[in-house]
Amino acid sequence: MIQPKVFYRKIDALLSKIAQEEGKRSLLPSVLEELVSSFGEDLHIKSGRLYRQGREHFVLVKDLDKANRRRAGSYLDLNQPVLQSILQQGSYIHGDPTVTFGPKVEGQKGYSALVAFVVEEDNNRWLMMFELGRGWEREEIEFCLNTVRTVVGYRIAAERFQSDLRQAAQIQLSLLPDGPPPITGYQVAGR
Repeated sequence: MIQPKVFYRKIDALLSKIAQEEGKRSLLPSVLEELVSSFGEDLHIKSGRLYRQGREHFVLVKDLDKANRRRAGSYLDLNQPVLQSILQQGSYIHGDPTVTFGPKVEGQKGYSALVAFVVEEDNNRWLMMFELGRGWEREEIEFCLNTVRTVVGYRIAAERFQSDLRQAAQIQLSLLPDGPPPITGYQVAGR
């Protein structure tokens, strides 16, 4: 079990990195990498993958499993009951090693649970999935991943809000005239 002080320091460092990350394209892959590198040993995370939802599949975007690396573009079928549970609940921990999300997970040495959570971004849905080794504790996993999921959701919402504000400002500026109207005999200025 991870010591609370160490755990909170690592969570704080991870949240700071999320807050400083530039651009949406690199946010989710970097969160995946930071979760595995910062908490891998403490939370018994063996590997992590990031998927983006398409029409009928979740398509693999990033895979951190060095031993059983999947090719980018491989996918998970949306009709799988486990994926349907994840989509309904937002996050999911499945402690049965016989349950799989895709090929090559079944029968891996030291594997004992699948964990996943969903991140909504505009019209996109992302799935972060982790394989846990033996010795993991549900409370630690739930706390860490739900905290990260919430912060990432707030970060995406804040970026969306900032984007909406910039767009509104551009619309308002486009309504203003380029210059003062020409009126014979007068000089017009505005601010």
